[in-house]
Parts: sequence; structure tokens; C-alpha cells
Amino acid sequence: MLYKNILVPYDGSDHARKALDQAIALAQAGGGAKIHLATFYDVGFDKFEGGEIFASDSGKSRSLEDMEAEVQKKLGKVADSIPEGIERDYHFEFGKPGPHICRVAEEEKCDLIVVGSRGRDFFEEMVLGSVSSYVVHHAKCIVMIVK
Repeated sequence: MLYKNILVPYDGSDHARKALDQAIALAQAGGGAKIHLATFYDVGFDKFEGGEIFASDSGKSRSLEDMEAEVQKKLGKVADSIPEGIERDYHFEFGKPGPHICRVAEEEKCDLIVVGSRGRDFFEEMVLGSVSSYVVHHAKCIVMIVK
């Protein structure tokens, strides 16, 4: 099957990298697919006050703008790792990953979402429910889960 638009939710985990590698292989085999990298940051688990986020992992405060710039830079580097000849773009938003992944897939007319089986934090996955599970149940296109 040939795909035209492939969405890869990316959080920096090994599973996300494997999903991206799979999407690259599909794009190369299909000739002409565009890869959409997407990262979402849920500020709901961090203390948010007056435009500053007090990140639970570092204890340091950062502005939303600083965080967005940092993530955009990292996403740009990941996008640059996609081989020449494969069209790509990337998306970054604040909010819960599952609903945003499904919305971006619809907006970009994606015919495939390639998602890692686990994200960066197993405990968070257990508490929140799996992002990949949410996407499987709510996406309007094919979803491939990569282990």
C-alpha cells in the first residue's frame, strides 16, 4: 500500500525513533510520502504560573516560549535526520497528545499514523492511559504501532 502523508508522534523515546525509522522505510518504499513529525507537551502535570512552567523533571522554571523554541530546535534536528528526497514537516503544540495527534492527522490528511508502543514515561502511560491506545481508538486513518 502506498501512503501520501504519514504522521509520526515523536517524544524522543527509543520507541518513537523506531516508529520514525519505520515511517522512513515506508516513505522510501512508496515513493513520495510526506512525513509529519509531531510533538505535544501536556503542561497539565507541571505547575503553571504566569507563563512559567515549573518542570517536574528538573525543578527549574521556563517560559512557554523558551520551551517551544527548545522543542522546535530538537524537532528540526530530528527532521533533518530524515533522508533527502522525503518531504517532511513538523508540528509542536501544548496539550494532551492523543487528541492532538488525531486532529493533526485529520488536518494534514494523513493516511497513516506510525506511533511507538510506549512513550518516555511508563508510569505516566499507566496513569494517563496509553497514547497509542487512544490513537488506535480515535484516529480516522490507519494506525501502525511499532515496538
